[in-house]
Amino acid sequence: MHRIDPKVPLEESWAAMADDVRAGKAKALGLSEVTVEELERAHRIFPVASVQNELSLWTRGSLDVMRRCQELGIAFLTSSPLGHGLLTGRIEKPSDLDADDWRRNLPHFQDEATMRANRAWVDRVKEVARRHEATAGQTALAWLLHQAPNVIPIPGTRKVSRLGELDALPPPRERSLATPVEPPLPEHRTRQVRRGAVCLLTSPDARPVRARAGPHLEGA
Repeated sequence: MHRIDPKVPLEESWAAMADDVRAGKAKALGLSEVTVEELERAHRIFPVASVQNELSLWTRGSLDVMRRCQELGIAFLTSSPLGHGLLTGRIEKPSDLDADDWRRNLPHFQDEATMRANRAWVDRVKEVARRHEATAGQTALAWLLHQAPNVIPIPGTRKVSRLGELDALPPPRERSLATPVEPPLPEHRTRQVRRGAVCLLTSPDARPVRARAGPHLEGA
């Protein structure tokens, strides 16, 4: 269930989908963009196999959901694990994005002042990466993998060359790159907008823009 329909009770939708599993039409059921409370409501009716929520060094609002999934033995898929490309350190100004790139709708990519503030924060992630002879993106993914054994980052890219960085990721608990990285969060942040994009700001003057979910193109 990629989004909970606000017009239909979760229990009704989940019970209907559970019938499909019992009928052999599906093997398992998963949820996306849910709270701990919603996860538990669904799990009481029929086992939840996986949850997909946005989680990264940049966006940590779902850590509680991730931890509850670990307790229940549920796989946790982290969407936008590279902060929509921000954590790669390769997007430094709005013009680095194509004119039709949907990420231009996100507040943290909309103006030079905001992006300058973001770069200062991402530079701290790069400092950690350099100490481990890794890229900023590898460091961000290693941080996620270190959170719990049930975490599965799902980065996206448009370039085959980026796949090599994934191959180079160390096992999450076997090398020092996996040591938890905790750079401070940006000073100015908005709350998470449920069932849409997450609006994150580092400029107190910027206005959050609600953007509909779109394809995850992490590698700029």
